[in-house]
Amino acid sequence: MKIEPKETALIIVDMQKGFLDEGAPIFTPNGKSIIPQVKKLISLCRKHSIQIFWSKSHIDLFKQGPYPLLFPKHFDKETGESAMSKKSIYYDIIDELKEDIANNDIIIYKDRYSVFYNTNFDTNLKQLAIKNLIVCGVTTNVCVESTVRDAFTSDYFPFMISDCTATFSEEFQKTAEDIIRFCFGFVLKLNELENKL
Repeated sequence: MKIEPKETALIIVDMQKGFLDEGAPIFTPNGKSIIPQVKKLISLCRKHSIQIFWSKSHIDLFKQGPYPLLFPKHFDKETGESAMSKKSIYYDIIDELKEDIANNDIIIYKDRYSVFYNTNFDTNLKQLAIKNLIVCGVTTNVCVESTVRDAFTSDYFPFMISDCTATFSEEFQKTAEDIIRFCFGFVLKLNELENKL
């Protein structure tokens, strides 16, 4: 399957300090290892004039549901403020990727796992006549997979780039790849994507 660049967008999911800085509250152990690959993916997309989106996640609104019971360490016991509050240093995109953000890139601010939920992401994609969605970032089995599922449900063709995603364990990574490949989209390596553009 050939991927037409003018009908394609890239979403870089949650490459923020709260997930990727050592000692951060929601630290993804192998997250930093994908940074060189993500940079290559960004360069590839720029070469083909593919629109790039970045998502920034905060979990403040998760206080209303079961999330604090599942992840109590993600909230300050005294203030109740989340580790990924918009006021926190952890909310920022990691320093290693800040130089890769261009003026025409679009930032999507989200408060749930999926980039589609309660955001203007789908509206942006439709305005640009996007059909194909390249997905990378963290974490593979949570926000990345949730975004891929919603892309599929919204009739986009999602392509998750496996060597540009990371999560908490190899087991979680493999499971997410298998689930996506089974019924939600396509799982490619970066070099495979390059061959399809």
